[in-house]
Amino acid sequence: MATPSRHSAPPTNASGAGTSPSSTQEISGDAAGVRRELAAAGTAIEAAAPTLTGEVRALVDRAAAALSTLRDEAESAAAGSAVDERAVQAAQSEYDRASDQLRSLC
Repeated sequence: MATPSRHSAPPTNASGAGTSPSSTQEISGDAAGVRRELAAAGTAIEAAAPTLTGEVRALVDRAAAALSTLRDEAESAAAGSAVDERAVQAAQSEYDRASDQLRSLC
């Protein structure tokens, strides 16, 4: 079955835990789309954060900071700048770690 035109096909290979080598490619390829997705995720985190405390709040704050870095890179790419691959991969790894730790707590 073909992938609908408004959706992209799933990746042909999976990354290891905590890594996402395609993040830089995604930001470079569709910076505006990635920026919209990251903004939506950031909005959701910002809405939830004030109601959280302790370790959960700290992990959410780490995830939000990582999303902010990814969003900044997407905005730069949308404006025509080169993507900082190290910053993207570090932010993606930090987001993945914070998310994994949140899942283990909840």
